[in-house]
Amino acid sequence: MKRLLAAFFALVLAGPAFALNDLQQADLKRITDYWNSIKTVQGTFSQVDSQGGQATGDFYIRKPGRFRFDYKPPEQLTVIADGYTVAVEDKKLETQDRYPLVETPLSMLVDENINLQRPDLQILDVARKDGAVVVHMKSLKEDAQGEILIAFNQDDLTLRYWVVRDPQGTQVTVRVADVKLQADIPASKFFIKAQDEDDGR
Repeated sequence: MKRLLAAFFALVLAGPAFALNDLQQADLKRITDYWNSIKTVQGTFSQVDSQGGQATGDFYIRKPGRFRFDYKPPEQLTVIADGYTVAVEDKKLETQDRYPLVETPLSMLVDENINLQRPDLQILDVARKDGAVVVHMKSLKEDAQGEILIAFNQDDLTLRYWVVRDPQGTQVTVRVADVKLQADIPASKFFIKAQDEDDGR
């Protein structure tokens, strides 16, 4: 499972430049306008990877910069972003790995004001498929890592799933369900405890 989570933070090389047609430009604008109107999202998720790993759990997003994934047993993992840092907590091993939020591809989803056509973001493809608009993109910032596909319902732009890929070929797909928007998610959900707090020291 640690290998699976590592795909969230994997470096992916840039692909070729992609010229958007009018429909693709319009879809990106719809997604941007809609997602910028949303402040919180919560629901359930199911996660699979290309090596057969599977997991489920609950997720919470609160813009700007905060998300949380609580994995259900047998996994004992929690992933928390507090606006600056992402912590991967393994309760079984009693470890906590930390990463800068800007180095994760999901940081693009939790910006205060999302702009999918900014200069430091490369759009690799925009396609309509199976009732969804799928945006394939990566950051061009030197300190940002990862390539991600995000799918929204074509009609109402509800978030459906995202896919993260790493250079070694591992692919992680996260599908969401039971999505609730604009819920009152407490700030405490996104508090990262120091490791000595967890150890009781």
